[in-house]
Amino acid sequence: MRMIRIGSRQWGMLLCASLVLVSLSTRAATRPPDPDIQVRFDRQSFVAGEPFQIEISVTAEGQGEPNITLPNFEGAGFQVLRKNVTRPSSGYSFSFSIGTGQNARQVIKNSGTTQYSIVLSASRAGKYSIEPVKVVLDGFTFTGKRYPIEVFDRGSTSGAATASSGVSASAGGAAAVSEEQLEGAQLDPDYFLHMIPSKRSCTVGEQIVLDVYLFTSVGNIRANQFDKEPGTEGFWVERFDDFDLRNYRNRQVVINGILYEQVLLKKLALFPTKSGSLTISPPILSFMVGGGGFFTFSRGKQVRRAASAVTIDVLPLPATGKPSGFADANIGQYSFFVDAGETNVKTGELVTVTVSVRGSGNIRSVVLPEFGEVDGFKMYPPETDVEVEARGGQVTGMSQSKTLFIPEKEGNLTVPALSFSFFDLRTKSYKTVQSKPIAIRVAKGKQPDAGGVVVSTPSTAGDHQVDASIERMNAGMRTIVNEVNISKRTAPMFSRGWYLVLIFGVPVLFFGYLIVLRVKKRAEENFTRGRSRRAEADAKKALASLEKESGLSNDRFFSKLHKIVLSFLEDRLEETVVGDTMNQLSVRLSKRGVDEALCKEVVATLEEYEFARFARTEGSAGERSKDVQRAAALISKISAVALTPAGGAQ
Repeated sequence: MRMIRIGSRQWGMLLCASLVLVSLSTRAATRPPDPDIQVRFDRQSFVAGEPFQIEISVTAEGQGEPNITLPNFEGAGFQVLRKNVTRPSSGYSFSFSIGTGQNARQVIKNSGTTQYSIVLSASRAGKYSIEPVKVVLDGFTFTGKRYPIEVFDRGSTSGAATASSGVSASAGGAAAVSEEQLEGAQLDPDYFLHMIPSKRSCTVGEQIVLDVYLFTSVGNIRANQFDKEPGTEGFWVERFDDFDLRNYRNRQVVINGILYEQVLLKKLALFPTKSGSLTISPPILSFMVGGGGFFTFSRGKQVRRAASAVTIDVLPLPATGKPSGFADANIGQYSFFVDAGETNVKTGELVTVTVSVRGSGNIRSVVLPEFGEVDGFKMYPPETDVEVEARGGQVTGMSQSKTLFIPEKEGNLTVPALSFSFFDLRTKSYKTVQSKPIAIRVAKGKQPDAGGVVVSTPSTAGDHQVDASIERMNAGMRTIVNEVNISKRTAPMFSRGWYLVLIFGVPVLFFGYLIVLRVKKRAEENFTRGRSRRAEADAKKALASLEKESGLSNDRFFSKLHKIVLSFLEDRLEETVVGDTMNQLSVRLSKRGVDEALCKEVVATLEEYEFARFARTEGSAGERSKDVQRAAALISKISAVALTPAGGAQ
């Protein structure tokens, strides 16, 4: 057999080629986080000829700039009236280097939000589909959601009018409150708490807006939070995204000839889940009244007020015309869509059929129809996603499910039609909407194996559905602000808690900080002084732990052994030795009083560990036990040496 020798030059070329391949494979495998693609409509009911606005925002983070492709609005039948783009918004860029010397590579990370504001109009009524937003980033393609919408003729929209309640001020700055709105109120000439529902009689599932007000004719009131929230048993509750106490302006109203300031404290959307007489139990609020002027320390008095309970008469759904198998939660005004992303496929490829319901009502509780078994397809259970938007006194949104179909034979297959039934609150009647069957043309392709699905192209969303769900949940979370301050006069500065903290607390904190620094410094000094004394015990404890570990490779075992000896030397010498060459380490030990023979033994032992890491054969348990014992003996020898102080005789 002829032996082939490879010189040092050839080894260098092979090593460089390997590093390049590793770098390229690492770079290709680096996938950026999924961009956050948000699409928001300014309304849920669309009328032919009337403009509406879409806000699209894309937040992406990667090495390159994202390439964003918006839906083809003109191709979908819309007219683009105006389009604005802002990019990036609140973004940043930073860079760092990988490698050293000539092999160093600079990596740039970019992050930012691109925002689009688009005004559209549809000239005719019908069902439209806004295609997904696509983002290409660092060689990866990410796709957003498809948004189906329905456009109605003028005067026949199915969108519900915005519910409203409360009292609005007249042109003169004050308004009279109706007796209906004040029903059950516990009137007080100074201040009282009261709940006003948008309606006191409704149908199951119909939205009610509940406003909680504080009426006061006295100034200088500070309300912190509710002692007890309104009781909403029997109702599904949604909080409005656009309700913020900081942006609400108080109103002046007249009740029995007394001028009150009307302060809105809470606004909720309620959906009754059962029929009958449902009671909203009263909330309780504590607040401070008064507080004196600048030259007084009076804190005022605390007042506690409760509202009266509110009763809602909830009517059941009518039995007349109720479809078979009707889901009682499907109540509102909705549009129904069923579509498939791709209809020309091969056997074994995925066909995603999306079922969507969009409109106003308790969208979280809507029950979507599901497919039964379909001939020629293998199917998987649908995954459902819900988007809710509670704004302007109305709860709207979209519930969407995606079902995966895997064609198992060639030919022209059909996904059957689905029907969706709901109770229309506008017409007070049941409606059933049916989709059209979807024709799927299937060509010959890979067959699915017995254990899974053959997919021709990788899914960009499968591994990230959980992350996307957490982000949507985080996006839905919002700050609840409970503090309301309608003071006309301020409390004296000397009586404020922050003033006393400022005067007395700062010096106490300063001296406490000095004491903590002193204690911390002394503890560090004590620890440093004891480091050398503990070195042998700590090292032998680590060796005993290493000896018990079984199943370690040569590389892992001798790496740990090497690290234990080096850590012991650092603790014993109280100097940093990591990074020293063997010659430098030998000189360092010699300067501290270690004799030449022991220095050579230390160097030889460490070099032996480095060579043993790459041995082709794994050592037995007995051999490794001997290695641990040798290391322990070496540590004992070094511990017995009386070291000279660092920086002593050279």
